[in-house]
Amino acid sequence: MSTVEKILKDLGLNKEQAAREYAIFALSQKIAEYGDECKAYEKKYNMSFTNLEQKILESSVEVFKRDEDYLAWKFAKEGKVFWQGKIEALLKE
Repeated sequence: MSTVEKILKDLGLNKEQAAREYAIFALSQKIAEYGDECKAYEKKYNMSFTNLEQKILESSVEVFKRDEDYLAWKFAKEGKVFWQGKIEALLKE
């Protein structure tokens, strides 16, 4: 029996349970990272993503840094939703 198997046995986990617990942990980390990124942009612009998006759509002037941040913020929001979907699916099993 390997050291990992011994530790898992001591923890009362089999390999499947350990993999599941690790996946939940890793997914939670991803969600937190993307959430922190979203909060940072919300603080930087002192508005919600939706409000910034509306402001960009209404503006005829391109502001490179703002628009670049918007795309990064959008990616972070979509990433958070994506990983939340994965963890929800895992938790339903």
